[in-house]
Amino acid sequence: MIIGALALIIGLGWVLTNRFGEYFREDFQRGIRTDIALLDQRLSVETTVAHGLAISMSGAPDLAEINNLTADSLARIDKLVDRYAAVRPGLIAYVMNRNGIVVASSNRDTPTSFVGDNRSYRPYFQDALTGKISQYFGVGVNSGEAGFFAGAP
Repeated sequence: MIIGALALIIGLGWVLTNRFGEYFREDFQRGIRTDIALLDQRLSVETTVAHGLAISMSGAPDLAEINNLTADSLARIDKLVDRYAAVRPGLIAYVMNRNGIVVASSNRDTPTSFVGDNRSYRPYFQDALTGKISQYFGVGVNSGEAGFFAGAP
């Protein structure tokens, strides 16, 4: 009788443990799916914003003199990249000339300034040369951090 009762208790314990394990595993998977969906949505918003900023900035009248810079035109372009970078903390806006040299950057006053860097080899610049709007996930040359890059001719 005692052996039968112990077998019943052990059997019920095993069944309940199994059920609880399945329940928690399913709950954990639901949580992961939700987190992934939120990350996907956040990434989509961030890339859309950066993409839109690149397109918008590329049409700015201040960039008309990008290949014949004067002190005044550079000051206007500096203000332009600062305004665009202010949209989101951490965003760096910069402008390159036709040779792929960064002529203005919102991080120009930092040790990792992009100003003067040659980025002609980057895919977003190569695409812009052919008239394409571009986006690129890669590693930052100066920071070594993963990032999203958007470009427009």
